[in-house]
Amino acid sequence: RWTATSPSSTGRSPRRAGEARYRALVAASAQIVWTASPDGGRAGDPAQWSAFTGQAEEECAGRGWLDVVHPDDRAAVERAWKEAVRQRRMLVTRHRLRRQDGEFRHMDVRAVPVHDERGRVREWVGAHVDVTDQVLGEEQLRQAQKLQAVGTLAGGVAHEVNNQLMAVLGFGDFALKELGPEHPQAFDVREMVRAATRAAQVAQQLLTFSRRQSRQTQVLDLHASTAALVPVL
Repeated sequence: RWTATSPSSTGRSPRRAGEARYRALVAASAQIVWTASPDGGRAGDPAQWSAFTGQAEEECAGRGWLDVVHPDDRAAVERAWKEAVRQRRMLVTRHRLRRQDGEFRHMDVRAVPVHDERGRVREWVGAHVDVTDQVLGEEQLRQAQKLQAVGTLAGGVAHEVNNQLMAVLGFGDFALKELGPEHPQAFDVREMVRAATRAAQVAQQLLTFSRRQSRQTQVLDLHASTAALVPVL
């Protein structure tokens, strides 16, 4: 909370010196620095805002600044701003803001009321900080975590399926030996074994993908190995 004090001997009040330092600090750390009237309805210093959004000073007057806020965020932003002005407390919010090239950027927004010596709000000082890279990084991390979870699930399912297929293949071989190559049902059993073998290969590939299959160094036919990946791809 800033309040006015008596002027110093140099003619510049400590309040003004403090405000100058604060504004310089905010300008160095923020993408956009702006001021507004006590009722929040009139922009006092729209230069950086206009440079970023492309809005002319008259366009951002009143509630015109909402036109460059993402449509999905406007209602929440306006509500938060009105509540901050009504309660004369700090505004902290995040929304998407349209840059003059048309791209929406994620912004962290803070605004504080500046009080005079009587405790009345003299003006508002706010800052927008572009956090788009941070937001995108967090989203990429969430997607990576989802993929990891899918890989773990796929590995568990493939492991169980592989166990069952090993039983099918084993009993299929036993059945073929008992029937003999000339038995009328031998062809059907061989087709069953071939299908189970293909399914087991897919299960093995899923286990490898999920890193639940131990590494086994061996010489591979690259063409055949690539062709075997077709069902997974």
